[in-house]
Amino acid sequence: SYAVKCLEQMSLNDTEDFLMQLVQALKVEINHHSPLALFLLTQALNNRVQIGHSFFLMLKAEMHIPEIRSRFALYLKCYLRGAG
Repeated sequence: SYAVKCLEQMSLNDTEDFLMQLVQALKVEINHHSPLALFLLTQALNNRVQIGHSFFLMLKAEMHIPEIRSRFALYLKCYLRGAG
């Protein structure tokens, strides 16, 4: 939670620069519903062009890994429902 509070202070450009590492960090989160996941989904939905498109592609690129497929599929579903 503390780390996400720090991430919330970053500019949108900085968030975009670290997006790949943040998506990779989702792999090792204990729960699907984590502060990091909520932060990334919110950023992706609020900034669909700058963050959302890349977020979608990064999740899709990892779908071949069986251990994280269900988690990333859930995040994709949430993103697509929110994006309309």
